[in-house]
Amino acid sequence: MPASGFTLFELLLVIAIAAVLALVVAPTVGLGGATLGSATRAFAAAFHEARNVAIAENRDIEVIVDAASSTVRFAGRARVIPRPRDTVVAADGRPLRFLADGSANGVVVALARGQDRRTIEVEALTGRIRVAP
Repeated sequence: MPASGFTLFELLLVIAIAAVLALVVAPTVGLGGATLGSATRAFAAAFHEARNVAIAENRDIEVIVDAASSTVRFAGRARVIPRPRDTVVAADGRPLRFLADGSANGVVVALARGQDRRTIEVEALTGRIRVAP
């Protein structure tokens, strides 16, 4: 009479397949994709990149934040920032400019989703980029 049940190999194979599926599905289901925090950090990273380009190329760099398309443009580059669908991005109306020495003109960019709000502050004299909750 044959033994009933599963072999150890079959159980391990099913667990491995479930783990792979969880890794593929988890970022899009349950977590909702991009979060306000990740979008804020992505905007700040684009600003850091623009500041580094200004210093490395020893020239002024103008950074344009297109709130409608969630895009940051500078030095012939464009970074589309993933964000939650109902997130509002607001810049203070003037372009951010990083000077060759790393300083900036000082700009605040705000992101909001419902009651949750985050701001990115670029300090004028130092060009320091701070993310505030």
